[in-house]
Amino acid sequence: MIRPILFALAAATGLGAQAASALPVTDFTGDYAFSNFSVTRYGALGCASGLVVVNGAQSVDIGGCNDETGEAAWISFTAVSQDAGYVNFSYDLRNFDAEGPGWDYFYITLNHLEHNLGGADATDAGPISFAVAPGDVFGWMVHAVDDIAGPLAATIKGFSVTSAPTGAVASGFADLAPNPVPVPGALGLLAMGLAGLAAAARRQRARRAAA
Repeated sequence: MIRPILFALAAATGLGAQAASALPVTDFTGDYAFSNFSVTRYGALGCASGLVVVNGAQSVDIGGCNDETGEAAWISFTAVSQDAGYVNFSYDLRNFDAEGPGWDYFYITLNHLEHNLGGADATDAGPISFAVAPGDVFGWMVHAVDDIAGPLAATIKGFSVTSAPTGAVASGFADLAPNPVPVPGALGLLAMGLAGLAAAARRQRARRAAA
């Protein structure tokens, strides 16, 4: 199930009609205010447990999925770039999965491709930079491999858009996580079901071994 939700804190104007920003843009302001971002949820139960919480204009918290489905699920927070330049940010990660990192991941997303930043606890990681062009869809995603045993939480802070990078430049974007489709086909549903059964079986074996 896919449920795109406009994260509207104020009435948003059409992004396509906006002119390029005067760089640099600091914090989530102007064309990059929270009202111009969207939240998308994906999963068997639509990542109903996922959360996005804004903290003034300085940071945003993304709480990952934990719907106990045994299937892949994710929540993303994205916007459309109005500029040619670099998005820069730092981040914190807190992994609440009872069985440790490796079951939840934090990604940068760019035009439906991903760059994996891992799933282990981190504080003040970055800054990270990545290049954008006008019209690019960019943002962040928290991906749960099997949607059980606890979520991964990410805080994105120190956001800016500049003409030159201010941190280590992320590259190597690839199709690393399931992308949304309007209605999964029969083969896609079968694959999701098999993947969920396999993940649940692995977890059950791990729990029995630990008991």
